[in-house]
Parts: sequence; C-alpha cells; structure tokens
Amino acid sequence: MENQSGASRRDFLKLAGGALGGVMLGASVGCGGSGGSGGGGGVGGPLPGASLPNGYTFYRVFTPGGSNSLFPDLQFLSGGVMNNDASIVLHGTRTSGQNAAYSIQMDYSGDTPAVTDSAVLASEGDTQAGFQISRLISVGINNGGSFGPSFGSTVLAVETLGTPYGTTASNAGTPLVLVNPYGGGFQKLVGHFDAAPGGGNFGAHLGDVAIDENNNVLVSSDFSTTTQQGIVLSQGLFYLPNGQDPSTGQLLTQTAATGSTDSNLPSRFGRLDLDNSGNYVVQAFAADPSGLRDAKGGALIRSGVMGGTVGRAGRAPELLAGTLGQRRGRDATTGNVYMGPRIRNNVASVVTHTTDDAMTLAVGGTTLASTGGTTPNGNTIISVNPASVSTGGLVHYLVTHATGVELIVSNGTDQKTILNYDDNIQGTPVKGIVHGFHSHQSDSAGRIVFVGEFADGTQSVIVGVPV
Repeated sequence: MENQSGASRRDFLKLAGGALGGVMLGASVGCGGSGGSGGGGGVGGPLPGASLPNGYTFYRVFTPGGSNSLFPDLQFLSGGVMNNDASIVLHGTRTSGQNAAYSIQMDYSGDTPAVTDSAVLASEGDTQAGFQISRLISVGINNGGSFGPSFGSTVLAVETLGTPYGTTASNAGTPLVLVNPYGGGFQKLVGHFDAAPGGGNFGAHLGDVAIDENNNVLVSSDFSTTTQQGIVLSQGLFYLPNGQDPSTGQLLTQTAATGSTDSNLPSRFGRLDLDNSGNYVVQAFAADPSGLRDAKGGALIRSGVMGGTVGRAGRAPELLAGTLGQRRGRDATTGNVYMGPRIRNNVASVVTHTTDDAMTLAVGGTTLASTGGTTPNGNTIISVNPASVSTGGLVHYLVTHATGVELIVSNGTDQKTILNYDDNIQGTPVKGIVHGFHSHQSDSAGRIVFVGEFADGTQSVIVGVPV
C-alpha cells in the first residue's frame, strides 16, 4: 500500500504536468471533441495525417535512488523531461534541495535502449560562464542541426548571483540566458541591461526560452527604452539568430508599456515555443476590459496564444486562441489559455479553458480532446494536458478521467490509447504518468519520453519505442 506522502506527490505531479508545463511551464474509438478545422493559412497548419503505430514498447531507462550510480544526489524527478535523437534532458531535485537539469546520452541500436553517458547540465548553486546560478527558469534543447544529435545545443534561462547594472551588491534575481553551442561549454547570450534588438536594454526579468535546430533562440524578457517622455518599460519577445550577439536580433512583438490600460495588448507573456521554420507561439495575458476583479481583489486576467513567423516584417502576430481584451482567437473555441502552447512543423497545439472546470485540446486546428468527451477506451475526460507534436506528424497527450489517466497518440483523425494507469512497465504497475511539461517529448524516430511513477514508490524516466 502506498504511503500518504508518495500518493500526494503523484497527485501533485499529475496536475503539475499540465499546470507547470503551461505557466512556467497528447479509427480507434472516439475523438474527445468536435473535429472542426480552424485556421486559414499563416501559423498553425493541420496535422499531415501520418499513420498511427501499432503500439509502443516502454522502457525504464533511468530510476533515481537505490542503486542509481549516474546521479547519486538526485533525490526525485520533478517531472520535466525532453529528448532529441541521442539524449534525454531531465529535471530533478537534489538532496540539497536545489533544482538541476541532467543529461543522459542514449544508444537505441540494441534490443533495448541503453544509457551510454551522463552529465549534470546545470544546477542551482553551480557556476556557469562565470555566473553562479541561483534559480533555473527554463531549459530547451535541439537536435544538433547539421552536426547531429550527439552535438545538440542547450539553452537555459536562469537567475544568478550577479551584479545588476548600476549596483554594487550581488542580487540573486539577476537574469541571464546561457547557451552551449553544439554541446560545448555554456556561454552568456543575454544579461541584464545588455543592448536589446530594436533599441533599449534587456531588463530585470526573463520569461521562457526556446531554441531551434540552427541555434536560433526565442526569449521573452523585460526591456526598457528611453523616450522624450522618459524611460518606458515593456516585455518583449525577442528572436536571436544563431545564438549570437543579441543586439543583431529582432523584436517580434511587445506588451503594452507598464501602466497602460489598453487591454487589447498583452500585459505579460508566458510560455513560448519555436519551430525550425521560424514559426512561434507565445502565451499572452491582459486584464479583462470590464474591470472585473478576482476573488483576491486583483484585476481579472484573460489569456490567449499569439502566433507569428520570424521575418514577416511589419506583420503583427495573430491571436490564435483564447481572449485578449475585445479580441477573440482565430480558433472558434473561446476562453483562456493557462497552459503552454506548442508548435512543431507549423502545427500548433493549444489547451483552452472554456470555463474554470472545462478545457479543450486543439492541435492543427482540430479539437482532439475536451472535458466531457470520451477517451479511446470509453472513459469520460475530466482534464487534458498540453500535447507534444512530433516531427513525424503525430501528437501525444495525457488525459485524466475518474479512475486514472490515459496517454494517447493521434494523427488528427484517429486516436489510440498507448498507456493506461495501472498498466505494467517491465513488471511494475504505473501509478502516475507525467507528460506535457515540454514540447519536445518525441524524437525524429517517433520515440517518446516522459516520467512514470510506480506502485513500489519509485520514479523512472520512460522511453516509449513505436512498434
């Protein structure tokens, strides 16, 4: 029988798989919702209709604790995991209480996946590029471009014990973006008060960060500009080509200035994603134009997803889903977007909360799952996590129902449940499936990665291989 603390952590992780993955921050039987297609060109094309695999074989490739010799001080997995063709990056908490990002190198040439190497990528308390990291904010990886997946680059958004511009004392909240081109040592890309694209300077707060195959980086950050009226503070979405000098990049869009009351413009950005063709999506938040207040007396916030393409000069990003001020998303589903959007090969994935208790998952303009809909196994859906879109045109997502969860694969038309609560993986029942923290949870061969929690109280990084 499970102890209470283990059960509580599993319950938290199943919920956090959606919540943290979104705001730090998947014909068989039935589709979870309507099949209407949205979009009329631009960002967010349809799924290409790839064939579904017959099934998946699941392997526990890394389990912390016990005889674990890779990372002896890794206490437990915190849920975040992503992969490319040769490696898996995972998030965990050390025995010291500090958070860290780890990498394990994989070999898939044998009968079963094998770990060939491992490393601590970055940890709170460590020093990278001359800066001591006080907090990990976000991590992204790519597949190494022309150099291959063994040379994949990693980008980190962190806070450091740096010395902010204009001060002499250390400040644990000083923001920094680090990148290790093609697996080399980490280098500083963006820091506080560095020159920002379009004029002005990067500010004292970083949001999310993403990287594509050519080491192009997308980051949200506060920034300041000096005008005749004084200093104007906003948050910008910046594209930094080749992970190099940020002043040569592009300011794609920005929020209203601090103090503005224009609810048709976002006041903050949230999670973001970037694909290899320059298509991007980003969460956007703004106060409700009605002036309504929430239960704590603060302004009622609405949210949506904006999408655009790098290089379309003068063309503002489009509101794809959700609500901002008087604006309604191109997607016919109205509501708010609290979880992180995803995009790959111009196929966008968005979870919209149509009410406080109901949500819907749309991928490529098609609704795949909704609260009240049915799973391929015939269970009634309570909630759905953000999906991961593969380069091969399949999408994987996790839904919760009254008696457990189902991990589902879809091609936009057909759906198939590939793993259930209480299924056995290598002889042990699964009691928790944590999927949806990151957009890149499948590689070019269709292998998927996620965190599983088991009846014996252990956690593992799981690789699913299509068969």
